[in-house]
Amino acid sequence: MVRQVGAWSFNNDQGRSLMTDNFVVYTTERSNVITQRMPAFLEAALANYRTAVGSLPAPARPLDVYVMNDRAQWQALTFSVLGERGHAVVNGIRRGGFTTQGKSLLYDIGAFDTMSIAAHEAWHAYTQTTFAETLPMWAEEGLATYMEGHRWNGAAPRFSGWANIARFDRLRVAVKDNALMPLEAVLASSPNQMIGMRGAMGEQQFGAAGVTPAAGGVNDGPVLWYSEAWALVHFLNEGEGGKYRPAFRQMLQDAASGNLRATVLAHLKQPANADRPRLLASAAPTEAFRAYFGKDLTAIGGEFDRFCRKIVRVGAREAVTLGNSPIVADER
Repeated sequence: MVRQVGAWSFNNDQGRSLMTDNFVVYTTERSNVITQRMPAFLEAALANYRTAVGSLPAPARPLDVYVMNDRAQWQALTFSVLGERGHAVVNGIRRGGFTTQGKSLLYDIGAFDTMSIAAHEAWHAYTQTTFAETLPMWAEEGLATYMEGHRWNGAAPRFSGWANIARFDRLRVAVKDNALMPLEAVLASSPNQMIGMRGAMGEQQFGAAGVTPAAGGVNDGPVLWYSEAWALVHFLNEGEGGKYRPAFRQMLQDAASGNLRATVLAHLKQPANADRPRLLASAAPTEAFRAYFGKDLTAIGGEFDRFCRKIVRVGAREAVTLGNSPIVADER
């Protein structure tokens, strides 16, 4: 899997570069489990990106992933890449990583969680370098969270969007407490805004998994938002008998090929050559949703609420633990 190993260092920390067919991993990591598994894990994650929600294109170039041994090294690398803007990112991300301009910057937060964050962030690197247009935030982050899901068969990962017990458990708590965010709030919100990073840089080129379910003592709003965005991807893929699946896959194809903006402008009855940034899907995520899935957000929101309650019902957790859908065949 690793085609080339080279020397790499950052500041005074010695590390290695690990090159595969589609990634270059720059790392100072000392954990053999992470360094030995990460290259093959990322290649398997990319294969999942390209097939899990329809057929998507190969990356335009190798994707850069930085895995630092500890948070101090990651902070130094963040400032090296972002300069003064790095303060907002470091303060906003208590446990996780981020991606900008096709480069993912991570650090060791434990073997399993580091792999999950790598799958999340490499999705951002993939779309930033390969898609012609930016997905709306709810779709970009929802899919990145969907792509986190995996289990291990020995040293080999098995990817499944359902195999994400941390996101499932947070959603289940919200259902139990009647604390789900309405669909319109999920569509209009941004995790970067919630954790104080919206001004750090343009969101169209920035993806972060800044707050993870394992990060105790931080604002819970972004954690719930990520879990609902994760559920929304499943809803569009499987909910209501799969009636939204074709439109969802078309939206991804359109973003990849460069037709998403035109679709949203047509929905808003604007000329195809309209040069109004506020009308871009990334700046008008609710209208992007309406353009592909329907204008009646009240009705669709009711369907989504019922879906969330259905997938966390008693007995569903066992299926999710195994990476299987909790929606039985006759309900799809």
